[in-house]
Amino acid sequence: MLHRGRISFALLTLAFATSIIDTKNALRRTSMIDTKYHQTKSVEMIRCLVNCDADFSFNDSVIIPASCRTYSNAGRCGVSFEMDYVRKTGSISFAADNATDIVFETGLLVDARFSFEPNVERKALWSYECATDNDCATKYFQKHISHYIGLTEQLETLQNLMSSLLYNDSNLPTVHQCYRDRDTFEDCQSGICTYSWVGGDNSTTNYACEPAKVPVNVYYQIFRTDPTIPASPMLDEVRYVCNTNKCNSFEYGVGIRLAIATKWGGILDTNSTATNLITGPRYALLSVSVILMKFLC
Repeated sequence: MLHRGRISFALLTLAFATSIIDTKNALRRTSMIDTKYHQTKSVEMIRCLVNCDADFSFNDSVIIPASCRTYSNAGRCGVSFEMDYVRKTGSISFAADNATDIVFETGLLVDARFSFEPNVERKALWSYECATDNDCATKYFQKHISHYIGLTEQLETLQNLMSSLLYNDSNLPTVHQCYRDRDTFEDCQSGICTYSWVGGDNSTTNYACEPAKVPVNVYYQIFRTDPTIPASPMLDEVRYVCNTNKCNSFEYGVGIRLAIATKWGGILDTNSTATNLITGPRYALLSVSVILMKFLC
């Protein structure tokens, strides 16, 4: 089960000690508001369910426990639900926040990690906040939890795509070279390749060869709001470790982002759900279209 913590909603402050994805702690960070997206305005207090935590199985009817009876008047309501799409289990946590200076009415954040070794894992931490009406987070969860459980097959398809591009389960070394920037590569005998991309107006991409000590995995973060807040380099992120030759190429990276943008599955209950995980020249998308077509149909 992923780490359960109280929700301080919205933008994640990302802290990675190295250029490799931290497979143990990628989903163990705390969400917090980035103050540069604040503006002071009067917000009417709404009723929110609080002090409510529960575990559930995908195979059972998911309901909010009858024991959850504590409510608080606050500026925003929120719910986080942590989903293990392999074990088919999850947990929920409801909370409230009295902040009254946030510029969006609804927000959805997902942190997801797919691992390929030593065990297959598909985990996602979904966090939703709202300032629209009484019990808005409770209503959102009740309305959409079946959708998020129903993503099981869709996310398995996404992982199969990633596996076909990034993972070789052979015991023999399969990496000989990795890209070190968009156009050049370096020798990487018996190592692994890494790729990281952070979106925004000034998006950054990093490529590297590392010793083969980190399991193959993919981490991504998507954050969406309504109304849309100004673009930030911290809004979207994709990082992966791979063990096939030259698997951290610019084209593969764009292909993985395209697949995630198509299959991530989040719902805001508004029209503000478009992703910006696909940036860069058109040729990069075309170069992977044949590989991706069968997975994105």
